[in-house]
Amino acid sequence: MEAQNKISFNLSEFVSVMLQYYSFVDEYGQKIKDEKIENKIFIKEENEKFTEFDYLTQKLLVNIIKKFFPYKNIVIIGEESLNEENDKNIIDLNNKDKSAYLSSIDKIKLNGEFKIPKDFNKTIDITNSEISIFVDPIDGTKSLIRKFYNPVTCLLGLCIDNKPFIGFIHYVFDKDNKSYFNFPSHGIFEYSPKEQMFIKQNIQTDDNKFNFVISSTRATEEMTNFIKTFPNSSYEGASGLGNKMVKCLLEDKIYFTTGKNSVGIWDICSSSCLLNELGTDIYCFNGEKVQYVPKKILFGHNGVICLNKNKLKTFLEHVKKYYSQNI
Repeated sequence: MEAQNKISFNLSEFVSVMLQYYSFVDEYGQKIKDEKIENKIFIKEENEKFTEFDYLTQKLLVNIIKKFFPYKNIVIIGEESLNEENDKNIIDLNNKDKSAYLSSIDKIKLNGEFKIPKDFNKTIDITNSEISIFVDPIDGTKSLIRKFYNPVTCLLGLCIDNKPFIGFIHYVFDKDNKSYFNFPSHGIFEYSPKEQMFIKQNIQTDDNKFNFVISSTRATEEMTNFIKTFPNSSYEGASGLGNKMVKCLLEDKIYFTTGKNSVGIWDICSSSCLLNELGTDIYCFNGEKVQYVPKKILFGHNGVICLNKNKLKTFLEHVKKYYSQNI
């Protein structure tokens, strides 16, 4: 009986399913960019905007997870509220493009046609674990609406027993449609459908350079003045949290949030997964790690993404001295 009830989770299959999913996201996104299909805008209760692309992309992912990984101990927490009312307003099965997008689940297989490294063929026992998947289907919706496509990403972070485990940051409109993800205990990888190669990233950091990436729309004078308290500091503005996270990884940048409740847990979980692969995490300004309770909640703290532990220590010291929004 114990063997029958055992739940095995194959990481290679999960990576394969995710990359296949992203290929269909890219196809639909390209139609929006080419203005071949409409992408209607809706307003949430919080007066935040979301689009049909946001909703349909999350709907497709949820359906995929339920089909290929139908385990009772998996909970999916997404930014969008999937419900019957929204389904009626957004999902039109008579619309060929929407129908084809949601039906792309039928083209996905557990083992896609990817040259996935043999090391990825790893199965873990999740029988007695709680799995939570945090999803931001389209990160950078404001940029998408403004037709500023470059920073738009798809974010997914999977936690085991509330601890970050494997995360994905996928560029929807990038010319190479790159995905960045961590494979637990093996490192951070880049995958490009064009090259069909999994490239392990050589992450480098310099103790002496404090280069920041901050929100291009929410930056304040206090934030920029705070940055000036660091030696050899500079900053640039960018959109999309996933996009800023990739800049932190590849360009040794530091990112910190614009205030309490300015981002959701679904926005930052994928970043925590990648950072965990480097032996660090997202930290609150009080020095504590982010907690991933499997609920749809906003991140009620200020937080910082920093690859370098020495620079992180300096950052937190500066917060206490110079930044009034530290609590």
